[in-house]
Amino acid sequence: EDLWNGFDEDFQEAVQKYFSEKWNMPKKEDVVSEIIEKAAPVPDNSAQVYSDVPVYYEPFSYAKENDEVDLYRTSYRLNSECKQAIHEAIADNYDGMYLGDGAVDQVVRQYGMERVGYILANTLHHKSYDGRFSPGNKEWAEQVSTPEHNADRMTFRTDWVVDSHPAILDGFVTMFREKLEAQKKLEQEQPFVKQFYVVENLQAASLKIERFGNLDDAMSQYQALPSHYMKALGVEKNPDPLPGALDILQCRNGIDTIVEDYKTVPGWDNPYIQNHVVQPLQGSLAVQDVELAYELPDAYFHIQTCEDGFDYTLYNKDFTERDGGILETDGDKSVQEAMTELLAEFGCDAAEGKVMDAAELREQADTVAEQQAEVLKEKLAAERPVPEETLSFYVAECLEFTFAGEFHDHLTMEEALEAYDKIPSERMNADKCIGFCIEEDGGFVGMYELVVNDKVQRENINSINYFRDDRLVQQAISDMEKLMAARQQSKEQERGSTKKSVLDALRSLKAKKQEQPAQEQPKPQKSKKRGDIEL
Repeated sequence: EDLWNGFDEDFQEAVQKYFSEKWNMPKKEDVVSEIIEKAAPVPDNSAQVYSDVPVYYEPFSYAKENDEVDLYRTSYRLNSECKQAIHEAIADNYDGMYLGDGAVDQVVRQYGMERVGYILANTLHHKSYDGRFSPGNKEWAEQVSTPEHNADRMTFRTDWVVDSHPAILDGFVTMFREKLEAQKKLEQEQPFVKQFYVVENLQAASLKIERFGNLDDAMSQYQALPSHYMKALGVEKNPDPLPGALDILQCRNGIDTIVEDYKTVPGWDNPYIQNHVVQPLQGSLAVQDVELAYELPDAYFHIQTCEDGFDYTLYNKDFTERDGGILETDGDKSVQEAMTELLAEFGCDAAEGKVMDAAELREQADTVAEQQAEVLKEKLAAERPVPEETLSFYVAECLEFTFAGEFHDHLTMEEALEAYDKIPSERMNADKCIGFCIEEDGGFVGMYELVVNDKVQRENINSINYFRDDRLVQQAISDMEKLMAARQQSKEQERGSTKKSVLDALRSLKAKKQEQPAQEQPKPQKSKKRGDIEL
């Protein structure tokens, strides 16, 4: 660089011009910039999107003079990445015979139409000699470098040339140009619309309006609003030449209707409104699910879309169901036509219907249906004969294994208690019990322990809902508690009288001994000695 700076400016300019014209070599400043760019590590930005970053067409000298070196270097790096992305997209989407439609979108989505077109034009500019590129694509590439596209400042680089197979790359260029033409056509129509708006209810005292940047979001919000509102979806146009706003879709008496006022307002009946607003809205209305409810002079009517057509119900004024069913269609009938046809069969006029909240009608009808079901249930219960229930008792010597000891069944409560008392508790050292058995209309229902080891099992029995609510079981518990209490009292009295009889006998014996004369007292016998003989 010191040697180069030693020459005068005229010599430097002559050398630059010579090499530029003879070998299409870049200027010295651009060569230095290229060295700097290639020496700097390039991060992996495959996951980032640069579609909004414009192409920097100016040379390095211009960028340096205007303090735009960072913009130059960023664009330089993105151009290199875009070239490689085009190569990878072709490799990913070519199956050996055809190039997939998603190849162009894959690159444009990340680097934008402008940069992809610049790299493709640069490639065809350097490979204009190759007959495998179509004349139309070559002509397009030359048009990119016309004066109106700043050809005097655009710099084409050999390191931005895509090295994919020319025949396949030519197909990629064709697909890109088709997408470019479609975008240009859309851009020519797009400026008419600034944004979309949705009004929640045109009949409200104060209007609630939301604005959206695209039609899909606006339509989603519109459909989310209740159908009994007079909602609206409209367009706000760009203020060129004058601003304006117009409803395109309104919900009138529950029916979504395309408002054709745009046909009468100057400037509004244009291709963009027709192709990108009206037609998409008509398509959405044709496939959307519908649920509507109407109040008629003497009835309520509910209708909604279903798989086979329309599900409908006609209610009386007290919200009881009068009629209903499914109207099968082939998808060629609107909800308004279906409603008019059905109501005519019922002798009603659809024109007299006033839209109402469908959710509120369903809620009222469900409440009435539940009340009717409860009344019917009570009526059937009252008419149904009460099953005849019987209660018998059994006694088991062993609670756990009834077959191991004595077992008596089909007893009365008194018989059961008597059999229970006759079984000695110590014989098997087991828990003996008295239980009950329930039968209804001669059929077995269940059995459970009533007394275990002299204790009535009230708490355990009442833990079972059926037994707790059964009249006979509760009566049996109360009766057994009384019997067990009387039995315990009887045992205590018996033990008391037995003790008294024994004491009286002892006192009598002692008194008799004291009354006998001393001589009549038995003489003490002499003790025998060892060897004495007794005759």
